[in-house]
Amino acid sequence: MMGKILLACIGVLFFSFSIGLNFQKDKINMVETMLFGFLTILGVTEVVALPCTYLKVSFAGFSGICAAVYLACALLGWLRKRNLLFVFVKDGKYFPKNIYFVLALICILGQMAVIQVGYHTDEDDAFYVATATTTLDTNTLFVYDAYTGEAYSQLPARYVLSPFSFFTAFVGKVFGLRPVVVAHTLFAALTVMMAYGALWLILEVFIKEEEKRSMAFAFASVLTIFSYYSTRITTARLLLRPWQGKTVLASVVLPMIFYFGMRYIQKEKLTLSQWGMLMLTMLAACLTSSMGMALSVVMLGCLLLVKFFVHKNILAFLQGAVCCIPAAVLSLIYIMIR
Repeated sequence: MMGKILLACIGVLFFSFSIGLNFQKDKINMVETMLFGFLTILGVTEVVALPCTYLKVSFAGFSGICAAVYLACALLGWLRKRNLLFVFVKDGKYFPKNIYFVLALICILGQMAVIQVGYHTDEDDAFYVATATTTLDTNTLFVYDAYTGEAYSQLPARYVLSPFSFFTAFVGKVFGLRPVVVAHTLFAALTVMMAYGALWLILEVFIKEEEKRSMAFAFASVLTIFSYYSTRITTARLLLRPWQGKTVLASVVLPMIFYFGMRYIQKEKLTLSQWGMLMLTMLAACLTSSMGMALSVVMLGCLLLVKFFVHKNILAFLQGAVCCIPAAVLSLIYIMIR
């Protein structure tokens, strides 16, 4: 079992890195590459899942389409960026080398270990994990109610537009793991890793000196450990329920939208790859939670307005506004079907 879990973790990280290579230009930032690839996987899953659900495609068909797209994107990344990969491997500077970064890693690994040993379950598992299990075992997409096992008379309005459970089931199918293991073991670790990766990228924007950035990173990791004073805050969700789509939204996707806005939208215009990455990130927000459809539009919209009034870049503003359209449309559909 542990061998399968380790293989699954390496597999998800490998494909995330490989796909993320498509969005690197002059130099590979390992953390950014990994996160951009992971968000691409989530965004593609949303694009594939919605038509497959409404067309009543089998789970096997959905999985085959997703796997083909992921594999094609990964191969394209290696082919397009092979020269950058050679320089990246030769350089060998993957992580900061200072005591503060080591302290942060110890804290992060400690959080991951505690989640593995004493993970938390609640009523949400009765639907999210059960839906992934039902999807895998029945080879269907939202045909059977995960609570009762009876066929749906109509699609579940609250979840049909944000089928994060399909992704859980897909990973379980590919690596031969039960969805409950994928959620409580694999995703529990991956979400923590991706969340801290997003934090590191944001710190790169505001703190240029590596040692000071590592100090802030370590301080944030320590604060997270002592942040369980409310179940309503992001850090508490990261400690208790990191495998849920809502946690991925709050801890990874929304911070990455903020990072993207601070790093790229201030430019005169977005390149085609940056534009595509922003669109996929917005779609990833839609996949993780129904809240993500509205929250992602609000966050990106606020960033676009601020950047427009500060930098007066109309083209970048319009490009970003286009990326809001899919999430805004899904939000309207959600309101209508609810």
